Amino acid sequence: MRFKETREYYEQHLVRQFLRIRKLKVYDAIQQTIVILYPFMLVGSIMELLRESFLIKGSYFDELFGTVAMIPHANGINFFLGSMSKLTIGFAGVLAATEVARNLAKKFDKDTQMAGVTGGLAYLILTFYDSDQGVLGFTARSLGFSSLLFGILVGVITGYIFKYLSRKVDTNQPKGSVIRDRMFNSMWAITVTLVLFAGLNTVFYLLNSKALTPEINRLVIQNVMNTHSAWVLTGGTALSIVLQFIGMGSPIANGQMMGADAVSNLNYALQHQSAWNIPNPINAHGIIGIYTNIGGTGATLGLLIAIIWVGKGRQFQRVAKQSLLPGLFNYNQSTLVGLPILFNIAYVIPFILAPIVNLLITMSALKLHLVPSAVYQIPNGTPGIFMGFIGTNGSVQALILSLVLVAVDVLIYVPFVEIGEKVNADLNQGGDVE
Repeated sequence: MRFKETREYYEQHLVRQFLRIRKLKVYDAIQQTIVILYPFMLVGSIMELLRESFLIKGSYFDELFGTVAMIPHANGINFFLGSMSKLTIGFAGVLAATEVARNLAKKFDKDTQMAGVTGGLAYLILTFYDSDQGVLGFTARSLGFSSLLFGILVGVITGYIFKYLSRKVDTNQPKGSVIRDRMFNSMWAITVTLVLFAGLNTVFYLLNSKALTPEINRLVIQNVMNTHSAWVLTGGTALSIVLQFIGMGSPIANGQMMGADAVSNLNYALQHQSAWNIPNPINAHGIIGIYTNIGGTGATLGLLIAIIWVGKGRQFQRVAKQSLLPGLFNYNQSTLVGLPILFNIAYVIPFILAPIVNLLITMSALKLHLVPSAVYQIPNGTPGIFMGFIGTNGSVQALILSLVLVAVDVLIYVPFVEIGEKVNADLNQGGDVE
């Protein structure tokens, strides 16, 4: 009984604190924007899933069924799906800047269309670079999902510039006059915004930086690629997840991190025809790249199952069910924005905790020789649950470990799903606070 009372007390306390923050105008505008991105991220992630799993030579289903040779015009379809992914997920930063500026302008009772267009254009001005051939260019990292934070910041700054430098439009005037008034009333705000971000672009150009996040990513990857330290792997994982949570992308999401140690392990396994007793069992490829983030950064497959299992909100259930297919293949962009997870303090604890717990359980299993190490390369588009199985060349113990980790992730997320639903239920009954 005491445990139940204590849990209820802390749940109520967390709900009150979350609710207070959620009612801030800026925070609410950011949350609304992230949710609006959901359909674009869902479409983009499904396109990327189909491309990576079926249409790349050596991908998961190509290895099983020869899909590249089987599907007519596979290369053309691959190009089309890749383009769709780049024009949805790859434009997330631009969409975020546009929508945050628009949502803030609405809360400040300013011109929403002018603010939105200005925010999107300002972000493009900030991120373009002039190549040696004189052609304007953009990097996928600067425009896409890994630069959401910068798109949001541009939108926030634009919204506040409109708050102080634009005037409210008198809608009682004739229609033609209203359109011209909107233009003149927003002129100063538009000018200041575009000049400000053009100046910042010049600073990036002088610093020879074409993307906004690569140095941080490179630093994290270099430190975890060949380490044998549990502390470094844990710290690198935590930092990677925090960067994803604030919209900067995860440097070490599920992927092939084949450093020197991983290559040494692979050579040993090939020579001895076994993945047991390799020289470096604690390494990034065999742990972070396979077991830590099943379902995508934050181990969100467990979250989707938790919502389907205990969630009561119809909209949350719908998002979870729609995002489950890409989530099985570790594409979780739609999960991160649809619920949303990004910038949502109701989920920050399990979002960081679940991967860390997965990491610690996996390292313990390796230390105790309960599972062989995952040393083999894994085909593109492999479902997250099967990555350990394939990376160990068919170890049933590795498959069981993956299933156990997902079950643990579900249990970690369940109480926070309940808190998140309480926050949203209470928020629907309140208004904005300054």
